[in-house]
Amino acid sequence: MLPRRGSAAALLVVLTACGGTASHANPARKLNQAQVELQVVLKAKERSPRLIVGKATCPPGVTARVGETFVCSVEIEGQQARYTVTISEILGDQAQFDVKPAQAIVDLSNVTDFIRSRLDDHWKTAKIDCGQSKVRLADTGATIDCTIFDGATTRYIQAVVEDRDGAVSLRER
Repeated sequence: MLPRRGSAAALLVVLTACGGTASHANPARKLNQAQVELQVVLKAKERSPRLIVGKATCPPGVTARVGETFVCSVEIEGQQARYTVTISEILGDQAQFDVKPAQAIVDLSNVTDFIRSRLDDHWKTAKIDCGQSKVRLADTGATIDCTIFDGATTRYIQAVVEDRDGAVSLRER
């Protein structure tokens, strides 16, 4: 894998030639769909190692052009997460591209761990509930409602999604 650029890793995929003739003609080259889907799944697993990542679906027949952008979906814990894929460079028969989630993919176990790390000693063993699913797909600024129950008292916390990397800040309601 190539070095990371920001939060998106650059990936290489082999191109396929479609149509055209030899010599000076430059046939429309297409991305190898299966390889793109595999790389998107690997990126999703890298970003969310504690979550179950299923298969990806990308559009067929994407022309290999620098700047070409398309959306793939990846099943993460039973939900369809969208990833934006942009071709950043074409090197011979390979395309290099960047993959970024279209929304934050928030692992709720990370949210509950973060909440617990911010609690006073009295609340460290309290039950934290941020919903039934293991993951939440959310736009920046969205809130995730959580409750904390110590056996006698309930506190209400909101985790505010700060960025597409799934970072959250906390506020008590």
